[in-house]
Amino acid sequence: MCFFSSFLIHLNLHSIMNSEVKIWIEKLSLTPYPEGGYYRESYRSSQIIPGNVYVPPRSENRVSATSIYFLLEGDQHSSWHRLNSDEIWYFHSGTTVIIHTFSQEGKYCRFFLDNQLQPNHYPQILISAGTIFGAELLDNSQYALMGCMVTPGFDFTDFSIISHQELLIKYPNLSTIILKLRIKEE
Repeated sequence: MCFFSSFLIHLNLHSIMNSEVKIWIEKLSLTPYPEGGYYRESYRSSQIIPGNVYVPPRSENRVSATSIYFLLEGDQHSSWHRLNSDEIWYFHSGTTVIIHTFSQEGKYCRFFLDNQLQPNHYPQILISAGTIFGAELLDNSQYALMGCMVTPGFDFTDFSIISHQELLIKYPNLSTIILKLRIKEE
């Protein structure tokens, strides 16, 4: 009887989680993201930054900032990638998100994005331009809703998917997490 009660409680919690995800997707008009999860751009600045002010200079101008809603559920993750702009992730709702990073100097770190008052847990995390990073849920029976702001604004020409093979050569001791966050088509 205990097992059956436990199963029903788990089933009920899973139904609640799925209901919340559906509500967020509808409320925020989220659409599927190619790597997994759901997103929608919520802000694109009207302020333009000339490309020649960057170091090194860029051929195109950029908007000063963009922001998206981003939702992961279950075993969805953000695959290894790099931006040429700073990105700040904001926690909104759900479970803890683990953000794994490799700095430009090659140092591996992981951060916990949530509203917990624990060491290394933060409600917002800055990912500096040039950092390789990916993200996953701490509890893959749950979901997390985040906001991601990029400055200068997001542009696909400043975005690079990073091959797991490249990371495995540099960091063979981290193969488990590297393989877990690889892009699905690799």
